[in-house]
Amino acid sequence: MAKFIRVTNISQGIDVDTILNVDDIGHISIGPNVIFTRTPFADGTNRIYVRSKEIERLEKILLGEENDG
Repeated sequence: MAKFIRVTNISQGIDVDTILNVDDIGHISIGPNVIFTRTPFADGTNRIYVRSKEIERLEKILLGEENDG
């Protein structure tokens, strides 16, 4: 069963909530806080920019240290 997580990304200075399938995350760049996805979004990009706190939260979720809920 697919697992989905909610992240708040920064798009043109606006915070936008996005729901991602965990299996669709290609990789995460921790320094610049970018999540790259395997499947492109509707605008053709395959990355979203997030705040540091989102990266920290995702790291805990993906490494199994926290339940997303």
